[in-house]
Amino acid sequence: MLVNNSESRAPIFTSVNDTCEALNRGRDEVYELIRAGEIESFLDGRRRIIVYASVVAYAQRAAKSKATKFERARHPARGPSGTIIQSGIGAKPAAAQGDVVQQKRRSGAAKNSIPAHEAS
Repeated sequence: MLVNNSESRAPIFTSVNDTCEALNRGRDEVYELIRAGEIESFLDGRRRIIVYASVVAYAQRAAKSKATKFERARHPARGPSGTIIQSGIGAKPAAAQGDVVQQKRRSGAAKNSIPAHEAS
């Protein structure tokens, strides 16, 4: 990585390998970003040099576009018999889907798995 000699010590240019590491992407993906114009670069002989500020700008754009509200994984609530009481759009009860109904032992040990057609 080539480094600016100013007081900030931020690099001016970087290599493809360092860019891959900074963005957590593969070489093919970084070259695709270069071809798409998302990251600025130039050739110095046979070596590809990348402008560090364009890498930072791309990372900020990518983070901003992917910044969505965090949602917890929603698992369907099941009743005592194992049927789904609450779920997403178009959900069917567990027995209709052929799922396995989970039945707790009274002793509190492990769970038994009983096929839905035998759970009645």
